Order: sequence, then C-alpha cells, then structure tokens
Amino acid sequence: MCGEGSADLYAQQVGPRLADKLGIPCICYVQKIEIQGNTVVAERKTDEGAELVSCPLPLLVSVVPDINTPRIPGLRDTLAAGKKPVVYIEKSELNGDYSPRLQTINARASSIRRNVRKFSPDLSGIKEFVAEMKKLGIV
Repeated sequence: MCGEGSADLYAQQVGPRLADKLGIPCICYVQKIEIQGNTVVAERKTDEGAELVSCPLPLLVSVVPDINTPRIPGLRDTLAAGKKPVVYIEKSELNGDYSPRLQTINARASSIRRNVRKFSPDLSGIKEFVAEMKKLGIV
C-alpha cells in the first residue's frame, strides 16, 4: 500500500512504478477498500466520480488521503504508549543481503562564473551598457 503521491513533486509515480518492478497489478486513487477472500474490491476516485474495481491478490494499492480519518489519542493513550516496551532488532537477526547499493564515485562542488562589469549611471554609461548587451546578443 502506498500513498497517492510523494511530498516532493507529487508526481504520483511511486505506486505504479513499484508495482511494475514487483510484477503485480496496481489500483490507484483508492478511497475505500475491502478484501473479499483472495480479491480486493476498491472504490477509486476519478474525474467523473467514483468507480468500483476488483483485482486478485497480490496487488499494490495507492490510496488518497480520504481513506483515513486520523484518531487523535487521548491523554490515557499517550501515557500508555510511553510504557510500551521498545523492541530492538539487530541487522544480523534479519535475513537478506543489506549491503550498500549505492556508491559515491565522485563529488564536485558547483561553480558560478560571473561576468561582472560596472557602468556609470550617466548617458555614456547607459550607451555603453546597451552596446554591450547588443554585442552579447541579449538585445
């Protein structure tokens, strides 16, 4: 399950691209979801309204924010959460290869080249400025 879009560009590509990489179907813009046996029945938000879609598991679902109404915890819930045990899992306890997948080969700082030239504020300076702009093809 994924959100509808990412916080950076909101391009709505995470769900469909992840489903493609996993080789499973994807249902996007889901606002209601129900599992019936081995099938997911989802209500999608579309420009024309809503449509009902069903698809067998496994699949990826990207949901719109309307799917959930967050519950604000009360004081008792907040205090109880502080007493819950924290479970620590070491990397060695997990199965799989977790070696780094990215490698930095080179890093360079950006550079800014500026062509700074001062012109006098009188008529001759303005003429010189216009001539320079014509020479550079700006005007």
